[in-house]
Parts: sequence; C-alpha cells; structure tokens
Amino acid sequence: MKPRRPTGTEWADFRAKMQEAAQQFAEDDIGRAGDTSGAVAALEAVQDMMQACGFPTEHWNVLHRLVVALSDLKEGREVAPILRPAPRKGRGPRGVGTDVLVQRGTIAALLHECLERKAFASREEAARWVARKAANVPSLHDQRGTPWRIVARWREDAMAGNAEEDHDSAVFHATKHSLAAERDLPLEAVAKAILRSATHAGGPVKPAFLEED
Repeated sequence: MKPRRPTGTEWADFRAKMQEAAQQFAEDDIGRAGDTSGAVAALEAVQDMMQACGFPTEHWNVLHRLVVALSDLKEGREVAPILRPAPRKGRGPRGVGTDVLVQRGTIAALLHECLERKAFASREEAARWVARKAANVPSLHDQRGTPWRIVARWREDAMAGNAEEDHDSAVFHATKHSLAAERDLPLEAVAKAILRSATHAGGPVKPAFLEED
C-alpha cells in the first residue's frame, strides 16, 4: 500500500509537535550536557507522521533506532555505535563538535577582517573588540582563559589548519573571502550578522545579508 498524504488535522498536530520540540531543543542547547529531549521529540513527531501515513516499517525504523540511542545517551547508558565518533582526521582534539568549530572559524574570520581593515591600533585591541562582540557565542563564553587571547589563538589555528580536513579552517576561509568582498559594510553590522549566524552554528557560513541577490 502506498503511503497517503496527511490530513489537515495530522499536519496541524505535526506542526504543534515540531514547534514544541524546537523550543525544547533550544533549551537543551543552552548547555545541559546529554539532554536530548528536544531532538527525541522532533524525531518521534516525524516517526509518528510516517506511521500514520502508512510508510513501511523499514522507512521509519532508522528514526526509531536513533530515538532509542538518544534516549540511552540522556539516561547515561552505554552509547550506541551510531552515536560514537569516527576516528579523527586533521588537527585538534577529538570531541569538539561541528557547531563549536563553525563558531571558532567564524570568530577567527571576524578578527581577520578587523586586521585587514586596519580598524584597530593593534592585534590585541582588535581581538578584545571581537571577544566583547562574541561574548554570548557559546564556544567562547564556555572557555576558560582570557577571551581576547582565545580569539587570537583561534585565528592562528584556523590559518594553520587544512581547510579540507579541519572544519574551523574551512569556515574561516569561506567567511574570510565573503567578508573581503563586502568591505563597504560597517564592521559593526558585519560583526552582528556573522556572530548571529555563528550562534546558530551548523547553519550557513555566509550570513543572509551577504548572500548574492
């Protein structure tokens, strides 16, 4: 039997579940380690919709397995193989998530742009300005140490890395080239836009206002 289209009531129920899951996920992402409730709720909503519409078990079973694995992670049980990290390639310690690397690369690119514009008297002054602007970006405010020194080190790391293997380097170079083409924009506006993008990391490397028409 072919899967059918969802009814209006099913769509409304699905949207409500996804909105609730999104809110939960945003709260999870604030920093409660291992809290996967939002992700589980979103996956369960999709799974329920697929089941209701008659999709074969093998189509939604992968979602069910992921739900179980994430639930085990939340409860502190042994992590399923699907959630274990693959062998690390490139530079840097294992365990640094993609969202953190996106944020580091973006912040590094902002500092680089400050230096390219010669907007500050010294590298330290530029790094202090970037650190203040990025104070609410999770990857920075979760760090121990002097913020401006951390920002300066991230730029050095991103410049030294391999863009094909190191995600922070890839984001750094992509964002750096985007910003170089937009030198007419005020630095304050650039910082606000790309740091907002970085805070929702995993999203676009290039913020919306830098996209081509």
